[in-house]
Amino acid sequence: MIIDENLLLENGAVYENYSAKEIIYLLGDCPHYYFQIVRGIVELNNYHEDGKEFTQNILSDGQSFGESLLFSDNKYPTNAISRIECTILKLRKSDFLKMLEERKDLMFSLFAYLCDRLSINISCLLITHPLTLCQK
Repeated sequence: MIIDENLLLENGAVYENYSAKEIIYLLGDCPHYYFQIVRGIVELNNYHEDGKEFTQNILSDGQSFGESLLFSDNKYPTNAISRIECTILKLRKSDFLKMLEERKDLMFSLFAYLCDRLSINISCLLITHPLTLCQK
């Protein structure tokens, strides 16, 4: 979801630059920020028990990540790694939630965005791993 950069900055966001292949957060870390990519590519991944990398998503300019976890106490289920040099806007969780509280229109846009993303992820999962229906 693209939230206007000026609105994020007005609410305390800061620009952070990452080099290629730099860790933004690791699986198991506690979510403390809303992240929005200004420029660059970020990969969300994790590793199977055998050490093979599994790419969950690849995100680019204008996309956000990790925001759904700001509504719970769950930890990150993936790593976030910059694939190339990136500039990312980071907004503290408390400031992000306060901004949404003050801007209900933004909150509903965010929920719609998260629902769309969830629907796409489920569709992709069903294509790659079709469900087997149980027969009685």
